[in-house]
Amino acid sequence: MPEYRYVYPLRSEEDSFSFELCVRQPRATYNVGQPAPEICRRLGRNIRHLRTLRRWSQEALALEAGLNRSMLGALNRAEVNTSIGTGEKIADALERAVAELWVDKPR
Repeated sequence: MPEYRYVYPLRSEEDSFSFELCVRQPRATYNVGQPAPEICRRLGRNIRHLRTLRRWSQEALALEAGLNRSMLGALNRAEVNTSIGTGEKIADALERAVAELWVDKPR
């Protein structure tokens, strides 16, 4: 099998390219100190409600959904926002439709 190597061009001191331009600091979903948006709180309440109906711990649901337990806890507390893909994993683990995670009162 041939050996592959990455060759990077040498940059001179005069180049205007800066590595710092490629790296961005993470941005908060919403302002720190401000209450979470209603949609995030609703998602957290619904996940907690549907999880407790099954008598599952956060760890059990995280394992079933293939997520990290701390991520699931942060979702329950509405500390982070999530993607539809993560919502789909949680809904599949709970055997529910994805839309049920965002409605006012899940059944």
